[in-house]
Amino acid sequence: MQIVICPGIHQRELTQKFIGDLWFLGENNLLQMDNMLVFPQEGILTLSTFHILLFLGDRLRKRNRLESPVIFIGFSAGVVGAMGAAIKWQMGGGYVKALIAIDGWGVPVGGNF
Repeated sequence: MQIVICPGIHQRELTQKFIGDLWFLGENNLLQMDNMLVFPQEGILTLSTFHILLFLGDRLRKRNRLESPVIFIGFSAGVVGAMGAAIKWQMGGGYVKALIAIDGWGVPVGGNF
């Protein structure tokens, strides 16, 4: 299973703190750093479904995990990009296990996951 973190438009330190907190919660090996992908873009690109899909396809292809279930975690503005990417990933034949939206400021959350 792959966890894709889609950060919002904020300081990079906030994303690093969030990842650190997830890692602390995952001490029971449910969360492993090699299963976590963090979308590296900042600013307006955090909203871009297209760029998130390019990133995800590239990273999963390199790891030979294109068939792996994916969980998207989006927070703040990143929920916009995460929602679009999750829907498109699933439409393209990928398996989206879940989308977790944190502080998504009214982004409609829908999809078959």
